[in-house]
Amino acid sequence: MKTIKTHHILLFLSLILLAFFTSCNNQEREADAYGNFETEDYVIASESLGKCLFLGIHEGDKVQSGEVIARIDTSNLSLQIQQLLAQKEAIKTKFPSITAQVDVQETKLESLKKDKSRISNMLEQKAATQKQLDDINTQIQITEKSITQIKTQNAAIFAELKVIDSNIDIIRDQISRATITAPANASVLDIYIHEYELLAPGKPIVKLADMENMTLKAWISGEQLAEIAIGEIVEVRIDKGDGGFYTYEGKVSQIASKAEFTPTVIQTKEERVDLVYAMDINVKNDGKIKIGMPAEVLFQ
Repeated sequence: MKTIKTHHILLFLSLILLAFFTSCNNQEREADAYGNFETEDYVIASESLGKCLFLGIHEGDKVQSGEVIARIDTSNLSLQIQQLLAQKEAIKTKFPSITAQVDVQETKLESLKKDKSRISNMLEQKAATQKQLDDINTQIQITEKSITQIKTQNAAIFAELKVIDSNIDIIRDQISRATITAPANASVLDIYIHEYELLAPGKPIVKLADMENMTLKAWISGEQLAEIAIGEIVEVRIDKGDGGFYTYEGKVSQIASKAEFTPTVIQTKEERVDLVYAMDINVKNDGKIKIGMPAEVLFQ
């Protein structure tokens, strides 16, 4: 029984020593590739004309998706909407008179049709003339055209109201664009405006970047292509400052299909070669990784 326990203890100590020596070996091991960290950054610009009434960010802040970054004055746009609404109400006052005119003509038309029916019966009995029937038909045609004309005027008013509604929708869209929000979770890299500054459409407001998910742009030689593949997990390390390293897990997301000349900032593990292949490695940032920071890559 003691022999079995002793065996387990020895095995456990052996695993600890193996892990220790493996870790030391990795710390001292020469890197397979070198590169620098980068991330996707983008600039949000103003889409409205007006004074910046609110600026709620500072450089280095982290913003959440949908968080308000800035607000632009929209009082002038609100006044334009009030003006259009007043025009709309003024146009609507025309409806009662138009409706009344249609009612008068339709009543007249109904009476004429009754007269036509009566004259047609009298004509069959030779108690009326063809001219009387022709006259009543002419009056019916004139009345029908009058109704159509009045209803056409009504349609024109509806079209005018539709144009006003469209203009109101356009202005409301402009008002909504005056509130600038973060499109995604990001970090504030640069701010280009100040509060109460007058902005114009296209004026840059802020530069944002996803600092939680970094990309290490590294380079490998043609001879190393067989050692690595897209989707493979690699070890990424950055200088710790005391001679050691911070290590991260990285995943190869892209390997260039064409070679390019070696960037001057990159040193490979062997002597510099003329042509290398770019490689993107996705790394989760714990806050220590900065844009442009150099890093080393160790293949598994």
